Amino acid sequence: MLASRGIDADVSSCGLLDGGTSAASGAIRAMAHRGVDLSHHLSRTIDADLVGGSDLVITMERRQIVAVGEVDLEAVQRTFTLLELADLVGMVGRRLPDQPVAAWVARAAAMRTPTAVLSVNVDDDLPDPMGGSRRAFRLTAERIEDRMRVILDSLFP
Repeated sequence: MLASRGIDADVSSCGLLDGGTSAASGAIRAMAHRGVDLSHHLSRTIDADLVGGSDLVITMERRQIVAVGEVDLEAVQRTFTLLELADLVGMVGRRLPDQPVAAWVARAAAMRTPTAVLSVNVDDDLPDPMGGSRRAFRLTAERIEDRMRVILDSLFP
């Protein structure tokens, strides 16, 4: 999605479980349908270097924000669940052409309450389809794609 907008960016993936695991077959199929090859993807465990050097960290679940805070507390201010950030976009608005990405992300962070970051509320969690049907993976991929489009329309109009 970034490449189609002419955006040169590094995108990485990490999680809470041990690294080195192949992508689930359902994820490989769902992403192949979208032109993304995950057949050689290996999971990576979250670490301070990865989140510390990121302009924006997007998680699927709130508990992953807590994990980001455990490795780099400052990175929490630029970490959001996907659904949370997609909801905040309407208040943050479009990034101006001369506005740094970091400034737009900081505006988004300022729109939420401090308790929202570490809340036990899971309303903006995107459940992991692991162990689910092909349909569950397809629906999750569709939700991710839809919400990312909303975010990117504001971040890179």
